[in-house]
Amino acid sequence: MTALQAGGRLSHRTLFLTALLLNYVVVLSLLGDGRLPRGQATREFIDRHHQLLAGQEGPPAGPGGLLLILLRPLGPWLGSLPFLPLFHLSMVLDELIFLLGVWLLARRFSPSPVAVFFVTVAAAGSTLWTDHVHANFFAFHSVPLALVLIHEFLDSGTRRNLFFALLLLALQGTLSSALAVLLYFVSWTLLSSRDVVARLRALRREPRDGLWILAMLAAGSLALLRVPAPAVDPRPAGDIVDLLLGAALSPNVTVYCGFFTIALAAHALDRRRLLLLAPALGSFVLLSLAGPALPFAKLFVVFLAGLGVEKLLREPKGATAPAIGLMLLAIGLTALTLLSLNSPDLVEDALRPVLGTPPGRLDTTYPRDLRFLHDLFGVGAFACGAAAAVLFLFRAGPRTRPLALALLLLLHPMDVYGWKSRMFWFRTTAQTARLPRIEEPPDGARGIPSVPRSSLLWSLASAAAGAGSLLWLGLLSRGILRELRRRSGEAA
Repeated sequence: MTALQAGGRLSHRTLFLTALLLNYVVVLSLLGDGRLPRGQATREFIDRHHQLLAGQEGPPAGPGGLLLILLRPLGPWLGSLPFLPLFHLSMVLDELIFLLGVWLLARRFSPSPVAVFFVTVAAAGSTLWTDHVHANFFAFHSVPLALVLIHEFLDSGTRRNLFFALLLLALQGTLSSALAVLLYFVSWTLLSSRDVVARLRALRREPRDGLWILAMLAAGSLALLRVPAPAVDPRPAGDIVDLLLGAALSPNVTVYCGFFTIALAAHALDRRRLLLLAPALGSFVLLSLAGPALPFAKLFVVFLAGLGVEKLLREPKGATAPAIGLMLLAIGLTALTLLSLNSPDLVEDALRPVLGTPPGRLDTTYPRDLRFLHDLFGVGAFACGAAAAVLFLFRAGPRTRPLALALLLLLHPMDVYGWKSRMFWFRTTAQTARLPRIEEPPDGARGIPSVPRSSLLWSLASAAAGAGSLLWLGLLSRGILRELRRRSGEAA
């Protein structure tokens, strides 16, 4: 049995549920342990939504927090409920939107369940929002599902798909995410102009197009009422160190997505796929004008790695170069581990130009406390060496390839989600003084609480739009999965 045949026998449903379980075991551990994010931007996001649930005036604090938006009209009636579990549950829902979008978009690009699972794990497992929830999650989390919705509009001509894509971007997106969607379809048009023109010509006018246009304009106007996300201090050199070593030294944006991902993204590049780099690099330059472009670059690398997985399953003997590259990187990480154990000051001096002045060493669990670098480098050296060994095992012979595939499906989630759980632990703290509970306004102790009318109207409108989009999200995902299953059956 070849690796491709073994991968084809795996169920999309089983692998999707596995990815879902992996993601929420990590996130729900924060809920069970009552851990609170430390990053300033994330804490400001938490505090703002806590104030809004308590009935204070104002629009939602930036994008994201769909569950908190839905609960806002009920804030004065929630009484003494603790806020932190609501926040973590809201992040669970937002991560579901991202994970589902990545899964469906990966299924459009690849028929292989192994490649789809690989891409979903790499994207969802490398998302770390504890320090800067806007730049490192909300800036891009709505993009994959919005792309799927627009693709479905172009495939079927159903206007409501386009409407809900715009509504999703209005409620959960940012300027960066809207620009990313636009640049994606511009790049797609440049690379596949005939396909795009044929799809647009196939669209027919409908009697209700005027109503759909008004609904889309209303959805777009919601984005204008939102508070802009806080800025990010870019450190490109530190981000490159993060991508290659998994040290996650930047306090804002993290770009690590697994050692398998880096190697297989490089493995996917050939003469035909090198054409993708020109529009991709141009898009990232334009995205940097609206906000951090590195999270979108990471998503590009992740989806490119999915193509590398397909190439690996078809041509296992061609994985020599990425395997050698990983082995050399593992040797370098081992040397860094030993150096950080023996001469931590030397490592700190070398990293200071990359990171700037490190923070004070008062908090001994923060990842930028350089005394913990030997742990991060040591784990990275092991994960990188294991990834190299698996790629060598793929090219060893037909008998070892099913074992290599099993190890890929095991070690890749262990690498990415192990990194995510470590970083979550470093960048959160167990509450010594818990967040205050959701309090009623002073004059609402008895009877119906008093809430500002404009705040209540805004809350009801945003909650209705969020509930409608959430309901449609479930119905749409079921329909898309059914259609993709039908197409896979026809292709087989």
